[in-house]
Amino acid sequence: MAVLITGGGAGIGRAIAYELGRHGAAVVIWDKNSQHMNETCAAMSKEGLDVFGSLCDVSDLDQVSRSLDEVSFHYNRIDALVNSAGISRANPIAENAGHEVWRAVLATNLDGVYYCSHKVLPHMPDGGRIVNISSALGRIGQAGATAYCASKHGIVGFTRALAMEVAHRGITVNVVCPGWVDTDMARVDIEVGARRKGMTPDEFWRAEAARVPLGRLIQPKEVAELVCFLLSPAAKNITGQAIGICGGMVMR
Repeated sequence: MAVLITGGGAGIGRAIAYELGRHGAAVVIWDKNSQHMNETCAAMSKEGLDVFGSLCDVSDLDQVSRSLDEVSFHYNRIDALVNSAGISRANPIAENAGHEVWRAVLATNLDGVYYCSHKVLPHMPDGGRIVNISSALGRIGQAGATAYCASKHGIVGFTRALAMEVAHRGITVNVVCPGWVDTDMARVDIEVGARRKGMTPDEFWRAEAARVPLGRLIQPKEVAELVCFLLSPAAKNITGQAIGICGGMVMR
């Protein structure tokens, strides 16, 4: 099975790449950060895993097209697509944060999912899989994060519509909605949130953890294992679903 993972050089995407590689998949990593991509590909190759990397900013349709051409030289089809690339930026409207943040977040988080799905589907055989990575904030709101919440809510809607569109081909499309995951991006968000509220990062995290019934950070491997299940034959009748892995955060 050949699986394309966007944002696969770091964080959740990297964990998914490793988990799939260790389960025998041929992994294609797209990332706009060449250092992350090269380091992950080198580390996976050192373990004997089948991996190929291509530099790609998913918010740029031309780059998506070019990177897909590169992939076609190595694999004649893509059995599964994991849209994991994403960015997080605060944009409180009351503080006149500017439109640039809104455009950047929507371009990567939502346009990127559309561009990659649109371009990859013609290369995907019947019975293929698409898994999109949204967020718990794709199901609830958070002050100061209108762009991020809008993009992640959009992914959920996109997933449900696309699942209906490709069901006749036996292709399933699902979306995973993680809460706070132990990644570099989450640590930056914690630091930024702490500064905005005049807290230390520890104080900010304790306040956030109080909103999570299970009260802990999710490990990237946990998200990766859920994605692997959704790509497996056991999940062949699961489609159009938004599946939370957030410690119960959305129950609040």
